[in-house]
Amino acid sequence: MECVGVYINTLCVPTGLARQGGVEEPSVNCTNQHLSLSSVQLQYPPSPTSPCQASGPRQFYRREKEQRKRYFKFNAKIRYLRCPSALLSKTTEGLNELMQNVKKFSQNKNLLLNAKKTKVMDSDKSPASSILIDNESLENVTHFNYLGANIEADGKITPDIRKRLAIATSKLKSMMNIWKSQSTPLKMRILKSCIFPVATYGCETWTLTKIDAFEMKCYRKILRIPWTARRPNQTILQELGMKERQLLKNIKQLKLKYFGHVVRHNNLEKLCLEGAVEGRRGRGRPRRRWTQDISDWLGFSVREASILAQDRDGFRSAVWEATSYKDPP
Repeated sequence: MECVGVYINTLCVPTGLARQGGVEEPSVNCTNQHLSLSSVQLQYPPSPTSPCQASGPRQFYRREKEQRKRYFKFNAKIRYLRCPSALLSKTTEGLNELMQNVKKFSQNKNLLLNAKKTKVMDSDKSPASSILIDNESLENVTHFNYLGANIEADGKITPDIRKRLAIATSKLKSMMNIWKSQSTPLKMRILKSCIFPVATYGCETWTLTKIDAFEMKCYRKILRIPWTARRPNQTILQELGMKERQLLKNIKQLKLKYFGHVVRHNNLEKLCLEGAVEGRRGRGRPRRRWTQDISDWLGFSVREASILAQDRDGFRSAVWEATSYKDPP
């Protein structure tokens, strides 16, 4: 099945207003029928020479009072408005019609589409689609970043997983001063609240079996164990007071909960999950399906899992049983 999509990154406003202070990103409702711009909130920081900058308990109330006075709302025109929207269509003609509708209703609100930051991606192996905005052809790409996740034309999830692990590793290295402290329980809490969420962002859509290498690298960093030390992973877990690895367990819980949420509603997400795709698979080893993780972890078929998910309490018990620790035989 061919699927053509457009990613709109930025909308430009012809007339702008000079930014003063910090500008919060306004919200935009962008559909085929309506596009509205909410009021902009500006917050002016206090002057460096202001007496409210003085430290001390007596100055705290005055500083907070001045901050509240400087925070207000008003309708304003801004120059750049980030609007990460994605349009999908089965055909190039349908996508071109959607783009013209967005352009039409955007102009009614004095908004212009930025053609240089609007990308086109085709999931089929057919020739690239040609979409024009003001006689300017949009760039065709094989992947783009949407809401922090990498979208690939071939549907592979490996680049996105590698990207998330690379970002989490960079975050891990930036907190070296914390990992050098002596409080191991505190470092574990920081790891679970600041590093693991970065690594597992968007993991509900992943298809994977193991992610243990990154987790053990984090534990070795916490315990200040060099990579040259030949210590078994089991001894590291015992030193931390853990029976098993936690990261893959968290991913299992998130994926199973997301599966239950999707199958309990009759919407587009459920249709994409259960719908059949036209065409034939390519040659070679078949890719692992997203639903194979669900059936392997729960121990029964996806159809049975969909029926069980209608009962929230029963499905919650099944998820707990699938992700709970079991003593090795």
